[in-house]
Amino acid sequence: MKLVLKALMVGALGLMLTACIKSNIAPDTHLNSVSKKGIVVLSMDFPRGQTGPFILRFKNEESGAFGGLEVLKAGASSTWELAFKKYDFKENDLYGELKVVEFEPGVYRLSSWSVGKVEPNAVKEYRFHVEAGKITYLGNAFFKQNNPFSRSEANAPLAITIHTDKSERDIKALSGLYPNLDLNHLINLAPKNAETGFFKPEQDIEITIPVINAIVN
Repeated sequence: MKLVLKALMVGALGLMLTACIKSNIAPDTHLNSVSKKGIVVLSMDFPRGQTGPFILRFKNEESGAFGGLEVLKAGASSTWELAFKKYDFKENDLYGELKVVEFEPGVYRLSSWSVGKVEPNAVKEYRFHVEAGKITYLGNAFFKQNNPFSRSEANAPLAITIHTDKSERDIKALSGLYPNLDLNHLINLAPKNAETGFFKPEQDIEITIPVINAIVN
């Protein structure tokens, strides 16, 4: 009885972890002119040791309020979970995950984003079109959450996000991880300047979130 109960608990935990993390498409996925869905590619980087999660939410404008919300998530919700995750990139003190996800065709907009428990309302009117049978590369999103109670980070922004073009690195990794995808069908929408990024130009480097000072003098 105890063994059965333990197996059920382990299975339930595995199901919870699977449900919480957005899975990429299968490595042997093919894409051609008769495919009914498109593929969206985005890399999400964050500092080593930071759990997050780091989340971008895109809404299909054609589906409206009845659905069509696609969540791209990196990092983990705990240090324990983070220790067992697989990373696609390791660059000095940065970790990165390549998100390769099927989207229904249509026009999408960035509806919200969050770093850990911080969910700012600074969202630019960013839209992109997903075409059936094609790959849409959005670029790289870098996330960082500072500790407001740390002496060294006391005056730093609580959440930092930067949207840049890392197509050379990301597309090379995409080709290695998904050898069956024809990159001739790739559309590169990575930002070439601040005007085309996810966030407003004046907030493209740093976004400061007010924090209630809990320290009483």
